[in-house]
Amino acid sequence: MNVILVFPNDPRRSEFSQALQAEGHTVRPVATPAEALAAATGEAPDCVVLDGKTLANALEGVRSSLETRCPGKAIPVIATEPGGAPGHLLSAMARLARTGQAIDLAGKTILLVDDKDITRRRLSAQLSNDGWRVIEAVDGSKAALTIIDQRIDCLMVSAMLHGRPSTGVIRSAAEIRKAHPFPYSILVVTDLDTSQAAAKMLEAGADDIVGRASGFPVMARRLQVALNLRSLLRENRYLKEQLADLEFSEGPAVIG
Repeated sequence: MNVILVFPNDPRRSEFSQALQAEGHTVRPVATPAEALAAATGEAPDCVVLDGKTLANALEGVRSSLETRCPGKAIPVIATEPGGAPGHLLSAMARLARTGQAIDLAGKTILLVDDKDITRRRLSAQLSNDGWRVIEAVDGSKAALTIIDQRIDCLMVSAMLHGRPSTGVIRSAAEIRKAHPFPYSILVVTDLDTSQAAAKMLEAGADDIVGRASGFPVMARRLQVALNLRSLLRENRYLKEQLADLEFSEGPAVIG
């Protein structure tokens, strides 16, 4: 693929450029989104890759500008994970070449499920200020529909919903995740820090549990861990799909 790589002039640009070239991609490194748009106008690349560490906020602007400058070609734009290694990008590029679907590696979309309006809105504001796109839900039914219809990176659910433990919601989310094309992490927020309650949440399928009283800085750190887990889940899903395609293309073994 012909790739425009938008990275500032630093060692990571060389690292990503070399990794892409080793996989057979033609790479044109540039330092700014403006340079990328100018280059794309002339050569209409197959993909534009942005440095998610410093340029993720420019993602939508570059996408809309490309639609104007290159109307005859849909050009995927991918932002790398902030601080991520080239391996995740290479997996995303391989999937793009195979399916035509680009994975937003720098995505930070969270589904926040909490039935208490004041608590949910306060946490939603904190998450938005931390760079998350927040989708809100007040019950398990709406949460399940949102998970199916949209692509999220993390499900954050209160341990109690409408006076009952949310183990059913967590269990449903864990089941949906098994077949979802873009797996997500599951983080439970609890007011009561008891080992028995935590064990039930983890058994239902939660990946992590954080106490509400811990404060948002702790929660933000746990969310970064959740994003890392999301990346591993998606890479694992992609590798499984690759293996299944390979087995299908080879066909059943012939004996005798």
